[in-house]
Amino acid sequence: MIKMICLILSFTQLTFLPLLANTPKDMDLPATDYNWIKKEEMPELIKMASQRRKDRKVANVINEKTQMSDKYREFRDKFITLTTSEQVAEALDKLNNEYHTYPNDLKFIAAHLIPLKTFRGITWRLIPLVEKQNITHSMLLTQTKKMAAQMKVYFPDTKHMEASFSYVTEPFMVTNKEGQVELAPRIHDDVEFQLFLTREVYPALQEKAKRLKNLNFSSQEILWDNKIIYGTESFVDDLDRFKILGEADRHFALSNTHQGLSFLSFICGYSLKNLFSYIKEQGKLYGVDGFGWGTVVGIDDVDGVSSYKKVKIAERKEFSELFTLHTEGKLRTMQALVHLKESIYQLKLVWEEIKDRPSNEFAFLNPGKITPWKRVVEADLDSMMALVEGPTELTSAVDKKTVQVDLPRLFNDPEPDLKKLLPILWETHEGKEKTKTFSNGEKTPYTNYYWGRPKLWNKKIYQKYFLNLKNGADVKNKLRILSQAFGGSTIANPISHFSE
Repeated sequence: MIKMICLILSFTQLTFLPLLANTPKDMDLPATDYNWIKKEEMPELIKMASQRRKDRKVANVINEKTQMSDKYREFRDKFITLTTSEQVAEALDKLNNEYHTYPNDLKFIAAHLIPLKTFRGITWRLIPLVEKQNITHSMLLTQTKKMAAQMKVYFPDTKHMEASFSYVTEPFMVTNKEGQVELAPRIHDDVEFQLFLTREVYPALQEKAKRLKNLNFSSQEILWDNKIIYGTESFVDDLDRFKILGEADRHFALSNTHQGLSFLSFICGYSLKNLFSYIKEQGKLYGVDGFGWGTVVGIDDVDGVSSYKKVKIAERKEFSELFTLHTEGKLRTMQALVHLKESIYQLKLVWEEIKDRPSNEFAFLNPGKITPWKRVVEADLDSMMALVEGPTELTSAVDKKTVQVDLPRLFNDPEPDLKKLLPILWETHEGKEKTKTFSNGEKTPYTNYYWGRPKLWNKKIYQKYFLNLKNGADVKNKLRILSQAFGGSTIANPISHFSE
């Protein structure tokens, strides 16, 4: 269901943007005793990973009885027999309450499953919010129905998957502070949506990261059993059923978790006021007006969606507070950078654990499928490591031109209004339609595809991130070089998305 939330946000092409939120003080991120990696520790960690890579070989034979704990098998066998959302809830509660008693293999699985508690009934909880905007409501219903249809096709006769689907889509009861049983609270507006992200989702992922960090598979790898997904009547071949997980996979899980936490930390720093109304207005531009809006608002021409049109919506008075920085937002954006650094450090350790190892079909991260891209992977990682530390110079892989980028400043000195990153001038001097004249004198009209294309940005703002920026028009050159540099487009999305 995290995907569903991201679908709502990504509708305006802002999925991985710093959607930092102008939130009340009680939205402060919870403290954590997570053991962060320090930059000076990386050489020793890389050395240790390299030594493990040389000393240990990933098993190429599976023995469920010796490689899987009794408690893991017990959980798997019970989980795939669940038939109701209530049983799923009980299973997740048990995982959470008894986590400290589990062996490493079940702890790893539990750490991933427990955050689902946050998303119980999320589809039902979101309805009061999204039904205010028919486009967004339709998106949510469409995606949910699509998931239901795909589940029936790709996961037939798996009752536990149907129970899990019910768990995240159906209403449920909770016990309030007075000990009374009542319906779970629903999400009615943008502020409550943000509270859901900060009070429920972020702490759940933060605890997941802490649990993963405290595990260690250096001396003993674990097994992932695909029966947990596909159920009792699945797999006659161990090769497709089991995957071996080791330190590389733990680092990979940590990297992905911190990437999500970085995104959510950004959300806690800027305003999301009228976000869903903004999504609706952007949706109209893309022709998502199946409810008659095209006629109602007078949009009956089809001439495509230009940067000019999108920015003009963002400039409306009703969206003046959207994406503006809260008074204490800087603390949250700085925390987002900490998460981003941890994500990149963990990704670097993934590579150090698996590079140059022989191919192994049982490995979840099969070195044989990654090693052929060694040059690109290492170049990407080198660039990303440099980008999160401070100002750095990147080189285009196409024409060897360079760009000096200060990515951390976006976090440490956040923009008061992210809309200021949008273009300020467009190619509109010619009409939306052009005419081509042929040699015989015949004339044929055609669309001017360059109309509305951005050509100027605010130099005062962008020169903080592109250190050798000449002028506002030079932003497009810097963005091009950044996109062509190894690791550039991967990590600098906050800049490139708002610039279009």
